[in-house]
Amino acid sequence: MKMRTMSAWALLCGVTVFGLGCGKSASSGSTSTPVVTPTPTPAPTPVATQPSHPPTPPPCGECEPPVTNTNPPVRLTIRLYKIQDLNGTVIAGIPPSIPLGYTVTIDATPKDKDNRDTLGSGTVDFQFSDLSLVEVRSNHGFQKKLVVLGAGELEIKASLDGIDSNVLVVTLGD
Repeated sequence: MKMRTMSAWALLCGVTVFGLGCGKSASSGSTSTPVVTPTPTPAPTPVATQPSHPPTPPPCGECEPPVTNTNPPVRLTIRLYKIQDLNGTVIAGIPPSIPLGYTVTIDATPKDKDNRDTLGSGTVDFQFSDLSLVEVRSNHGFQKKLVVLGAGELEIKASLDGIDSNVLVVTLGD
């Protein structure tokens, strides 16, 4: 019953808008046509264009602040940083043998006498026991990307400012 009543009021108001106006009787004698004023749309809340603080960098997993220390290194460690398959997807863990076509990233980390990361004063010099097994690509001065071309054991060493690294042995091939 309520629905019919509401519909009747809506119809009555709609008809009277063109003639008499909603809620006025037909005997009021008014001949003016009421003006319908649309309801304004609320304005959107303004959004600040300039943040009051520096923007936060997006999360990146293992982001670190850049190293600015240039103290002489006392230790240089190289390690297998990541392995990517033929599609460039990082694989979890280290397989016993890295398949042909995969990319291996080797990372060198020099430390000063206070065990803090350092840049030292030179460039890390990487040495490889058999360059026929890999194609060496540079990532930056402290990393090398190696694309596996052949099967065998590859020994990798590095040095920086007269400090030698550990020897890393990687088995390559299927």
